[in-house]
Amino acid sequence: MSAAVDGPIAYYVRTSVMEDDALDRALIAMTRLAQGGSAVASDALREVRDRWAAAIRPHVRDETALDLVMLLSDGLYFNNSLAEPGDEQGGMSDFVPTGVALDRLIDLVVDAATRAPE
Repeated sequence: MSAAVDGPIAYYVRTSVMEDDALDRALIAMTRLAQGGSAVASDALREVRDRWAAAIRPHVRDETALDLVMLLSDGLYFNNSLAEPGDEQGGMSDFVPTGVALDRLIDLVVDAATRAPE
């Protein structure tokens, strides 16, 4: 993430859109276990999120900006689950921006998270 050409914020937000890879499937499985009451799964999810936040923190202006990045990313990831099974987008939700729309969203978030407060 820290070596990403477009920066860690853009990388993190962009990779919050599911691609049905091994990491996505592992996170979904852990989330379902956590929702079912597994303390081990909840702790593991918390640890992963804390690691991601630690990697992004040096690249944002303050904790509020970090919250913006983390919560937006969480929302993208959640909205992936709203896809209809077998839809023509390959499982993508209509609530998840793609292509140029995702690029514009990322630009907006990077700007908001890194711009000095007025």
